[in-house]
Amino acid sequence: MKIWLAKVFLGLLIGVSACSHLGPNGDKGQEKGLSSAGEESLAPKPPPYPYARVLSKVIHEGERGLAQLAPDQRKELVAQATLYSQLRQGEASEEQREQFLVDCSDETSASPWCFLYKRSLERPTPPRRAARRAPAPAGASAVQVRRWLLGGQVESLESLSEREIRRGVASFRDLSSLKRAIDRSAQLDNCEQPFLSLAFAAKLEQFLPSPEVRELALNLYEKASNCDGGVNGVRAGYRAALFNLWVRGCPQAFPHLAKIAFHGEVPDYHTRGLYWLLSCRKDLEDQQEIIDRAHAALQTHYPLSLQNILASSWREGEIESLIRSADVEIWMRLPQEEDSRGLNAWLEAVELLDDLEQGRLAREALVEVSQRILDDEAFTEPRFRLYVAALLSTHGEHLMKFRHLAPLFRDHQYLIGESSMRLFYPSSYFESELESGEVERWGLDAFLLLSLIRQESAFQPRARSPAGARGLMQLMPRTARSFERVSLEALYDPEVNKRIGAKYLNQLLRRYDGDVELALAAYNAGPSRVTEWLRRYPTEDRMLMVDLFPFRETREYVAFISRNYFWYNTLYGEGVTRSLAQDAESAKVDQGDDGGREPTAEAKSSQSPFFFKILNM
Repeated sequence: MKIWLAKVFLGLLIGVSACSHLGPNGDKGQEKGLSSAGEESLAPKPPPYPYARVLSKVIHEGERGLAQLAPDQRKELVAQATLYSQLRQGEASEEQREQFLVDCSDETSASPWCFLYKRSLERPTPPRRAARRAPAPAGASAVQVRRWLLGGQVESLESLSEREIRRGVASFRDLSSLKRAIDRSAQLDNCEQPFLSLAFAAKLEQFLPSPEVRELALNLYEKASNCDGGVNGVRAGYRAALFNLWVRGCPQAFPHLAKIAFHGEVPDYHTRGLYWLLSCRKDLEDQQEIIDRAHAALQTHYPLSLQNILASSWREGEIESLIRSADVEIWMRLPQEEDSRGLNAWLEAVELLDDLEQGRLAREALVEVSQRILDDEAFTEPRFRLYVAALLSTHGEHLMKFRHLAPLFRDHQYLIGESSMRLFYPSSYFESELESGEVERWGLDAFLLLSLIRQESAFQPRARSPAGARGLMQLMPRTARSFERVSLEALYDPEVNKRIGAKYLNQLLRRYDGDVELALAAYNAGPSRVTEWLRRYPTEDRMLMVDLFPFRETREYVAFISRNYFWYNTLYGEGVTRSLAQDAESAKVDQGDDGGREPTAEAKSSQSPFFFKILNM
């Protein structure tokens, strides 16, 4: 299944992630320096500022900035908000409308009311028909490139784009002709065309698990990594590191892992490079300084990520201490001297419209000011941005809320507390099911469904992907109709979508004998691909197997949902939650005599040794 919002969290999450996440990650971010961690420990003490409050009161008691206004000032603001709402609903007189526009004629006016009303008067641009895709520029065909490769005419490739080379290599259908082309291009020993080595290695993976093919692909990946210091070199180094971990061991993987983990220009693989360095710590005792740097970087820049959760099991107490016991402080307004962009007036507008029960107009204003902050977030007080995130949550704007919280948690860890984490991991659209146990009657873990929905749609019931997936669980119509006769519009109904999505996920879990990681990978990429990947990459090391999946989207999808599941259990689970980190520690592997990794008997008995397992499916 094509997932569209998962890519949004890649940028976030990964530290988060994030988001991961929000991406993110849905929790990812550029590293600012990887030599030390914990430089920003506790929140700076706030000044005696009347708008400073704790987050739990804002969430549970509805405290807002309007409460701090003098009665006369509030009365004037309510009159402005009332007039604006009347104008937007066509209930104001023509005289009032004309006077309002005169008052807003000053180009220097920064009033939210003026901006929003003027924008509402703009004639909406009619939807444009999708432009026909321009034909690809004339170039070498895949057949011609394949002929050049088979004929050893590598000099003919010099003027080709990477896309043309990739298409030509992808056109090979059998291993013998592919190997013949590789042999005849062996003259490129002096780092000419490193992308060709990367393309050959990726194509060879389709013919795994042959040991001979695996060794050839590894050599090509290493050549591409050593010859290219850019993005393609990092991609090749990532695969080279995984293949070395698979067949040779940590010492051989180390140079590639260090390159991936500390390559500041290509952050996509940071968390994985850092994690695998730490997993190899016992085999790299002579590299203790780099191991310490890796641990500090993971803890500092990707605190909420799955990789940090798992790696923290090797240093007790870090994950538990990440969530502060004290309530998190927020600012409901900026001090006047810090409000050069008029953000306080925008939040007043949002709150006033909420008071007037103009939810649609309040959300419109909130989204506008949120985007302004995101466009220039470095110059906005973090505790003020946290309040904006809380308001977004009350309006169901979870995706934009995640975009605020992901960098906040990554760069300002003093804002991580139970109340703020519940903003980041909401239980929206599942409160009744959590209380009634209905999800368990479906045969599923409620936290697993919450984790999946958070990643799939960010709790937006009308989410739709470019591929046509719909609703909270991003169901493709064809998949949904294999379970129930349902209309396309019905898939936007949260109750219908959750019910059918739960049936589909349960079917996948049964197909893979309750193996959660494989079921999630199949939900994202399709069962046929997962079956093929299991054939290609036979390994008992679950973390390694998922990282070997050739689709980056699927690798991150499984990791993000696993991370979500840990935090949902931590925040909402009853009693002591079994942590993912304990699973990772109990599933340690022994180093075999041949340099390969053999799982312990305990790991062999566990279906999901590195992530989580759902019992009694």
